[in-house]
Amino acid sequence: MACHWCEISAAVLGFAGAALLSVDAIYGAQRVLQEEGKNAAREGAEEHEATFVDHHGGQPIQGETGVRVWFAERSQRWNRIGFLLMTAGFLCDLVGKW
Repeated sequence: MACHWCEISAAVLGFAGAALLSVDAIYGAQRVLQEEGKNAAREGAEEHEATFVDHHGGQPIQGETGVRVWFAERSQRWNRIGFLLMTAGFLCDLVGKW
């Protein structure tokens, strides 16, 4: 029975990880549009001598590079979770076949 549980877990974890990575890849074009909007908001804030702040972390976002880094970190978080899920699925598959 434990063998079947590991194989089912492997399939579910592998699918969940692949789904996260796929969603991140599919919405790449939307991310570019969001990045342009965030750059426009940052430029507007700079024109009024204000600081553009990340609403999730409360950290100031400075310059176009700061916006790119913010989006890269967000994408990297999703990619790490997807990779960890797929790795856990692979390990469960190995345990199930052992």
